[in-house]
Amino acid sequence: MHALDLDGRALVLRRIDKEPWLTHAAELIGREAEVLDRLADTPVPAPRLIAHASPRLLMTRVPGTLRLADPPLEALARTLVAIHRVDARPRTYQSWVRVTEPPEWGDHDLWRWALDAVAQPAPDYDGVFLHRDFHAGNVLFAGDEVGGVVDWVETSYGPSDLDVAHCCTNLALRNGVEAVEAFRAEYVRAGGKLAGDLYWRLLDAVGFLGSPARTGGEAALEAYVRSLRASPSRSW
Repeated sequence: MHALDLDGRALVLRRIDKEPWLTHAAELIGREAEVLDRLADTPVPAPRLIAHASPRLLMTRVPGTLRLADPPLEALARTLVAIHRVDARPRTYQSWVRVTEPPEWGDHDLWRWALDAVAQPAPDYDGVFLHRDFHAGNVLFAGDEVGGVVDWVETSYGPSDLDVAHCCTNLALRNGVEAVEAFRAEYVRAGGKLAGDLYWRLLDAVGFLGSPARTGGEAALEAYVRSLRASPSRSW
């Protein structure tokens, strides 16, 4: 990402230049451009598209800063509910699970349980518009309110539980399990609907294994999966 100021306009140039994303740059940039156009007429705080030509996309700069250590969970949840209410149906979500065997560094029995769980057919779901990579690292805050949501290249159609699960895994890694449950409660309080099936939470957590974008955090990830195993599936 490169911040630019052109003719008094605050812009951002996104350039995909690293593998494995560069191989898919045309698809990713095209999808983000289409989504940003669609979001322009919605309440979702997203950048506005200026121009695009793979592997680059020029967009407006949204206000705010990252708050990774203490993200305002209420505003985060309200924004995700707004995203899930967008009337659009992009491609069906893809699983990010890349491995079939427990990691050498981890609790073999725990990860075998998690891998076996996500190897089962996905539960039925009512699909919604998904950001698919929604977490505090892709949200800019202006005070305690959301200034903008960025990084729309993975936008998909699928269960709201999956977007919530991805945000929760990231919260578990950075902020602890307490933040996870607080965010889920705020999402429901804001009007969001969750099936509560543990499958989606495990699918996202297991997807962090072997990810080229994820390094470190193994102990926190394992602690989160252990907490999921110890807790019954939620009803919300």
